[in-house]
Amino acid sequence: ALQQLATLEQQNPVDYLQQLNRLLKQTAIAAKPSFDIAGLSGQQWLAFLDTSGNSTDFSQGAAKALLDGPYAPTVTDLNITELEKVAEQWIKNHDIRRSAQPSC
Repeated sequence: ALQQLATLEQQNPVDYLQQLNRLLKQTAIAAKPSFDIAGLSGQQWLAFLDTSGNSTDFSQGAAKALLDGPYAPTVTDLNITELEKVAEQWIKNHDIRRSAQPSC
């Protein structure tokens, strides 16, 4: 996941956010396939990332752009450097067991 993070295209902010969102979902699903992670979106998805990453970086920090950015026609004020830092920290430190989501 860290190698894939380093290769994400940074040309178009919307595409970048879509790619990052997909990478985070794939990483979470690989860690705990019995959770219904694929169905999470919006605030629930950010809350899951915060809980499993033991932070508030997704609901309150730079990664909050994942809330609407992947679905917006354009994105402004995107701090890709900070977003990559948050994503890298989550990939390295996430613990799906911290999530309160029940097993399917």
